Amino acid sequence: MANQNEKMEITIKQSEGPNKGVILISKERHAEFEELDFLQRTGTLDIVLERMENEKPDDFNEDDAY
Repeated sequence: MANQNEKMEITIKQSEGPNKGVILISKERHAEFEELDFLQRTGTLDIVLERMENEKPDDFNEDDAY
């Protein structure tokens, strides 16, 4: 499961109401969610997405990236 980056749902048997189960994901996927959450909370994600939308051919130079 973890090697294939799949999730597993564990449901809790109950007579009514929303399911109170859990979802298991790999540590790698969890880290990706944590990073995405951080980027969103700090406003960085909006900046990156805006720059990607307005990208011009000479905006990004691999020589300057490192």
